[in-house]
Amino acid sequence: MRSTPQRIRVTAQLIRAADGFQVWSQDYDRDPADMIEIQEDLARQIAIAMQTSMDPQALADMAEVGTRSVEAYQRFIRGRAALINGSREDYAKSYLLFEEARSLDPGFAAAHGLAAVYWLEQMRTVSIRANFADCAAVDCPGAFAERIDPAIRHAKSPVDRSAYRAQKAIHDLRWREAIVLLEEVTAQRPGDANAQTQLMDMAARISDKALMRRTLDAIWEPAQGRVDLASVHIDWAHGAGDYPRAGQEAMALAQIWQDSPRILYQAHRVLLWAGRVADAAGILTRWQALDEDESGGSSMLPPARQACAEGRRVEVETALARLTQDQRSQRWHLLMLLGRTDEAAVALQALERAGNVSALSGFLVFPHFDPTPFPSLMALLAREKVERPPPVPLPFACPPGAPAP
Repeated sequence: MRSTPQRIRVTAQLIRAADGFQVWSQDYDRDPADMIEIQEDLARQIAIAMQTSMDPQALADMAEVGTRSVEAYQRFIRGRAALINGSREDYAKSYLLFEEARSLDPGFAAAHGLAAVYWLEQMRTVSIRANFADCAAVDCPGAFAERIDPAIRHAKSPVDRSAYRAQKAIHDLRWREAIVLLEEVTAQRPGDANAQTQLMDMAARISDKALMRRTLDAIWEPAQGRVDLASVHIDWAHGAGDYPRAGQEAMALAQIWQDSPRILYQAHRVLLWAGRVADAAGILTRWQALDEDESGGSSMLPPARQACAEGRRVEVETALARLTQDQRSQRWHLLMLLGRTDEAAVALQALERAGNVSALSGFLVFPHFDPTPFPSLMALLAREKVERPPPVPLPFACPPGAPAP
């Protein structure tokens, strides 16, 4: 401990005497008036660290994920727990915890990897987890590279390295390579929800319905006991093209996970694709009772979809009028609901002009998206040898009518 009249500096370490293993360390640089608070915090943190250091299973888990730092490990597991909850706020919280974990242990590949996923999501315009960071103001590709490169470098095992290389391939728009890597990962780790999500995303972009169906079938049983895998399943079920089956599975998952806003949000959409408008209305009511704008700007979409399915076109026209030009994803969705497909394509042309093919490619996951107005996207599909089928008409689009004044 060092002190001056203005500052007090304390470095505390907990070392295991048997082998010299540093269980925990913490630096404090505070005002002398905080001395009591520092002592209380030290006592609390040392108690937690000692509990972990004496728990053989906790130490084994730390070794499994690749850290020797109790502090980093504790933040990592708290981050994973927040990630499973699925809300936007929890997603942002999980990122901050992964950031703290990788700062505490720069060799902690898993923390680097999950922090990198956050930036990958920010670059997906269509993701309801995007827009925490404005990629027009923040160097999102740079932030991603800053995290994925050390993840690859410090990977604990070949399968870990494959998972991180897959993330990099996704970012670089090397979809076929990403799929090979992700299939390798999910074959060895079928419970890896992040890898399963990324595999489904890639399969949807290349229109590989057979791969989507195999993946959905593989995670169906565990999805009934794990909300993160349920979220993967319900996000992508309608993309495989069997809408009646997707509707049945969505209802089953919505009954199991009836307190999850994310599950209900996606179940509502799947049921509309299946033509089950009345069931969708019931799910929408439950979702509205739970949701606190956790989907950000996407919260307007379920009511708009239901309104169109029930023939209430004016409500959707009114919602569209409230959107700004910068809300491209939401504008595209509402314009497609209204059957104004040419205007929907125009709404995304700014991404084409900016050369942001990565953000534009995210719309390929929607069966009703038409890529032909976007030359950069068509070139990417040709390079990846993707033969995309014609757009699927929205079964719950608004009936034709005059726009609202």
